[in-house]
Amino acid sequence: MFGSTSNLNARRPYQGWGNIQSYNQYIASTYHGLIAKLERRFGRGMSLLTSYTYGHSIDGGGNNNDSNDPGPQDARNTRTQKGNSNFDIRHRFVLSGLYQLPFGKSGGVIAPLVRDWQLSGIFSTQTGQPFTVTLATDPSGTNTTARPNRIRDGALPADQRDPTHWFDLTAFVAPACACFGNSGRNILRAPGFMDLDLSVSRNFILRERLRIEFRAESFNVMNRPNFGLPTMAIGNQQAGIIASVVNPERQNQLAMKVHF
Repeated sequence: MFGSTSNLNARRPYQGWGNIQSYNQYIASTYHGLIAKLERRFGRGMSLLTSYTYGHSIDGGGNNNDSNDPGPQDARNTRTQKGNSNFDIRHRFVLSGLYQLPFGKSGGVIAPLVRDWQLSGIFSTQTGQPFTVTLATDPSGTNTTARPNRIRDGALPADQRDPTHWFDLTAFVAPACACFGNSGRNILRAPGFMDLDLSVSRNFILRERLRIEFRAESFNVMNRPNFGLPTMAIGNQQAGIIASVVNPERQNQLAMKVHF
């Protein structure tokens, strides 16, 4: 607890100096992970590859360019910064496949046009990115990004949260004294990510050293919005609201490449 918050200079540890910037490796990072992969090549031109990653990254803060990490509220106790890394993705699953379409193998007039096409796709999904709940004001009077006191978990059940109300705002309150809040770093998570991309392609061989590759591709086939981080500052009118997405809407494109 601090005394009066009105006289910041009187509480500086080094009198006569303003803000002192220090860049040090205060807390080492650690990572634990498990990676599993399963690959199968079927007959008739089909192959599948699946991979799953479980990971947990812990560190003491993001880099200077990471605007999503508010930095330590207590520069004299950086151990309280230790928590989930900003890029900590706990679960990630990816399924990719390739299938050579069976058309045109029996011959016929249209066989030269419909044979040798292949369908490929990638489906990926992962858990959300962690974020830190902060305060819009600074009750400690230390000119830092303050954190609230955490009185409940703060994470809402899946059937109660949506982009307009992602976490429980009532689970966080401003300290009643001129002191730091007890809420930790990166304790809640943003929405997860899910995406499906598909493509159809074929190589047209004109001569031994000349071929044309044609591709029709669709990104984010499901046209699913993958939402970003919510506004984290308690006291902000937009707190708990997600106003951004991390991927564009469905995009389709045609491409042709000449190899010679």
